[in-house]
This record gives sequence, structure tokens and C-alpha cells, in this order.
Amino acid sequence: MTVVTRRPVINPESAGLPVLELPTALEVALLESGSVLHWWRASQGLSADGWACWKTGAQLLIERDAMPARQTLDAYNGKEALIFSAATQLYGPGLFPVDSSYSMVIVGRAGPNDNAFLAGATKAGTTNKTMLWHTEGAGDGRVGLTHEYAVNSGPQSLIATNAGRFYAAGPMCIIGSHDPANVNRLGLRIDGGTVFNGISSPAGTDVFNTSPDLHIGGVNATGSAIEGGLDGGDIAEIFVLNTALHINTSLRDTIEAMINDRYDLWDG
Repeated sequence: MTVVTRRPVINPESAGLPVLELPTALEVALLESGSVLHWWRASQGLSADGWACWKTGAQLLIERDAMPARQTLDAYNGKEALIFSAATQLYGPGLFPVDSSYSMVIVGRAGPNDNAFLAGATKAGTTNKTMLWHTEGAGDGRVGLTHEYAVNSGPQSLIATNAGRFYAAGPMCIIGSHDPANVNRLGLRIDGGTVFNGISSPAGTDVFNTSPDLHIGGVNATGSAIEGGLDGGDIAEIFVLNTALHINTSLRDTIEAMINDRYDLWDG
């Protein structure tokens, strides 16, 4: 017979070690999905050198002056998020799809000024940008998806016409997606449909994204002003996929279920 005794103190050899967080069934399904290219989570893979993808180990590297700071926040249901400053921007070369449909999923929020680029793709030396961003509007938490914006050609964007949630009211789950072959080419979805701007096909969006480098916290490439930096904002999750989630709704539902189970962002 084996007698197990629970000691009243922590084993000194394990003191200070992080609590092991085992993946849930939904998380395992997403880690195994061939459509999920990259997945960064605030509680995983952050170091002084970069932020490693939970699935592939691909690094988001320091592009400006500093790494974001990781903190446990009530706004994220007691989970961790990375807090950005005006001098913080990360990038991963060659991590954004250029020859397929794509989706970006962000669990995060702009800073108190409600004017920030959350994530996107920019090719160094060009003005083309593909991005999820918070409006420069009157602090209403509104968000937009822009596909292949280039100066003087006009943005091809979906913008949430109704407010999302401003910084003080907490983070949002924002999904921006593009499928150049579908009649409904762009999709923008917020908080499981709580705010949904529909899907549309503005002129010029029947081409693939051409910018391969992923940028977080500001989409302008190094060598130009950071513009719209995520100053004071925070991010808990980032997904990059090679499928459009406004078309692939089964995978979208799995992602949203996992996010809402973890962060409790909306009812349902």
C-alpha cells in the first residue's frame, strides 16, 4: 500500500516555477488544425528576444525599442496579456499568407486614445498594408479591416459602423478575413457576432495580399514612423490562418468558443 502525504509547504525545488497550463480539447483541435498557421498567446513563449508562436515556435521579433510587458489582468478574466507602449512593435518576416485566403484573429484592445493598428502585414519599402485597426474616431472602440491599402489607390476596408467597446470596457475578439475568389471577399466579425459589419466585395479586393511580413502593435515597417502604435493597449491572443473565417465558419466557431471559454468576453 502506498501512502501519499500532502506537504503543507511548497517543494523548494519547484518554487517560482509557472503553473503548468494544459491545453483544453478546443485548444488541441486548433493546434492540430492545418489552417492555423501561427498562434501567439501572452502566457506562452515570451522572452527578452521575442515572442514564440505556441504552435510552430516562429518568433515575433523586436522591431522598435522594447518588448511588451506581460501582466495578469482582470479585463482578460484573470488571464495574461501583453501591454504595449509607443516604443513597442513586433514583427515576423514571412509569416503572413501571400498566396491564399487569410484571417487574422486578435483578442485585445487599443490604448486609452483608441487609435491603433493591432496587427497586419506590410512589405518593407512599399505603402501596401493589410491590417486590423482601431479607428481614430471619438473613443468608441470601432474597428476596421483593410486589405492591401496603398496610398492614392483608396483603401479597401470594412469598418464596424457601430461601436465595439472602448478601452475601459475591456478587450474584444476581432476577426478580419479575406477570400479573393469568393463573392463576399472581406469579413469583419467582433465578439462572436455581437458587432458584425457584414461581408462585402469592394473593388480591388480580388487579389491576394502581397505583404509577407507580419507586424504587431503598429503595421508600418521599420524605417518609417510607427504611426498608430498600440500605446497602452494590450493583446492576449493572435491567430494567423490560411483560410477566410467568414467562409470557413466551422473553424471560426471553434476559435470563438475557445476564446469565450477562456476570456468570457460575451454572453452565449
